[in-house]
Amino acid sequence: TGYPVVHGLSSVTVLHPEAMMADAEATAITVLGPRDGYDYAVRRDLAALLIDQQGDGWREQMTPRLAAMAD
Repeated sequence: TGYPVVHGLSSVTVLHPEAMMADAEATAITVLGPRDGYDYAVRRDLAALLIDQQGDGWREQMTPRLAAMAD
């Protein structure tokens, strides 16, 4: 549409062996927003961290793939 996003998703980090794929997936997740973007990342089994604004604070969502890497 050419319009900016209207959700509170502020940061997306994707870990991937190929930097260009990590960048592309992070961009897609950002455009989709916090809910749909997280679901997309989980369906694609991506190692991702999403940070979005919730009122006066911040919420972090880590995909199961990234959580498994952190253990």
